[in-house]
Amino acid sequence: FFWLRIVGAMAIFVNDHKRGWSQGRSRRNRRWRRNMSDRRWRRRVRRLWALEKERETWVGSGGGA
Repeated sequence: FFWLRIVGAMAIFVNDHKRGWSQGRSRRNRRWRRNMSDRRWRRRVRRLWALEKERETWVGSGGGA
């Protein structure tokens, strides 16, 4: 489950990046788009880390996968 979660997040991230590049090739909004996607990605990663930590505690205490 852990690896599936990571791979899924990476796929979403790559799709976001490709869409951003295809939409905003102009020099004007390139930096803004990268910053926006970067911020969104950081927030998503932080949430993923929190979820995985919770799951680790569940497994350690005998919880399900």
